[in-house]
Amino acid sequence: MKAREMMYRESLRISNHGDPDMERSKLKKFQETEKKRYKAETLRFELKHQRQLEELRAAAETTIKELEQLQNEKS
Repeated sequence: MKAREMMYRESLRISNHGDPDMERSKLKKFQETEKKRYKAETLRFELKHQRQLEELRAAAETTIKELEQLQNEKS
């Protein structure tokens, strides 16, 4: 996130030719959209990992049941 902001600042300096008010307003708008993008990306990753965890738990539970069934058949 910080790297993207630094790159954006540098591109603003190059394109605005020293207009500080314009630079500040554009930077503030960029920071707001970056925060929203970052939060959305974080939420997407959390949901993805939560889904993966649930799938792994279900797979582990299935494996445990299969092993218990095999153990009961051997007894």
